[in-house]
Amino acid sequence: MRYGDWKRGRIDHNGLWDIQLIKNLPYVRETFNDHYQLELWRSQGHQPKTGGLFDMRRPGHPSSTQSLIDCHTHLEHVGISYYEMQPGDNLPYHSDTYKKYIEVFHLRGREKRIWRYIFFVEDWKPGHIFEIDGMPISQWRAGDYVAWRYDVPHMAANLGTENRYTIQLTGVEIAGI
Repeated sequence: MRYGDWKRGRIDHNGLWDIQLIKNLPYVRETFNDHYQLELWRSQGHQPKTGGLFDMRRPGHPSSTQSLIDCHTHLEHVGISYYEMQPGDNLPYHSDTYKKYIEVFHLRGREKRIWRYIFFVEDWKPGHIFEIDGMPISQWRAGDYVAWRYDVPHMAANLGTENRYTIQLTGVEIAGI
């Protein structure tokens, strides 16, 4: 289902990931990389607390990572990150900056062709929240995804009692495909 610059879908995730491996990754918490956005959130009364990240800068990705990349032949310069949101973690409405991604792959001038996919690796649990472009997404099943072009605003939070795990796939759409 497509809504302009974002879409929802579902993949057959059998063999693409092992939830236990994902849960056991050494996640690292980092400060959100857009200081302007952080200050704006704080001025609005938010207390953002980002989740843990295991990204393309770290060795030791699960072997299934390459299989997930291989499914996206319409993209180049694909990077994968695993994300863990613990209860209380939240990222208020924002648009991603892709600063490190653009730098690593030398993508200045091609930003508008960047797509981000979020794969839900487990079924939805109460309190797990995702919203994109003003539309709440809930009741997802393992294998569902949401994808958006470059700067579509979105938010995520875990107001539940169990950790929330996703896989982020970022790539540049190949011209002509």
